[in-house]
Amino acid sequence: ETPAFRQIIQQQAVVRVPAITLFKENTTRVIAATSLSASAAIMVSVYMYLPTYSIRHLNSDSTNVYIFITLTLLSLSVLTLAAGCLSDVTGRKKMLMGGGVLLVLLSQPAFQAFTNGAFWLVALLTIIPTAISNGCYQASAVEIFETQVRYSGVAISVNVGVGLFGGSTPYLLEFFYENG
Repeated sequence: ETPAFRQIIQQQAVVRVPAITLFKENTTRVIAATSLSASAAIMVSVYMYLPTYSIRHLNSDSTNVYIFITLTLLSLSVLTLAAGCLSDVTGRKKMLMGGGVLLVLLSQPAFQAFTNGAFWLVALLTIIPTAISNGCYQASAVEIFETQVRYSGVAISVNVGVGLFGGSTPYLLEFFYENG
């Protein structure tokens, strides 16, 4: 156990049903942590949808598409690690705010590139904000919750964010494409 949790055990302040306490007393924190994980999951899901869109709707060569997505995700992995390390030095709030601003500023050009099939440009425009989000959201989610509900808070928030938002993103993108 972590020193913080051992201290709670010594103080006999362990919450027996943390999920109930979490939703009664920490709803805003659950929403914040879910939002962090959802933003990271949505961006990665967009990358995962690109091959389907490119092959199915733009008749792109599947070999080139999969080489592209492999290189993009490898680059994202390296940049995510770098963003996580940098957030330890500069602070996660600054990193997340900067990444959010970048994503807002670059979303419209990225969407235009996406609709035109310029996926290298999509990757270039979105990989830094995505890496920042991916590199910071887990540690930020941990820091949001008090020790008594931390494990449950992170587990619920990340699973809802990734499962609900990240999982539905490819389906929604395909639905929007098919339905104009």
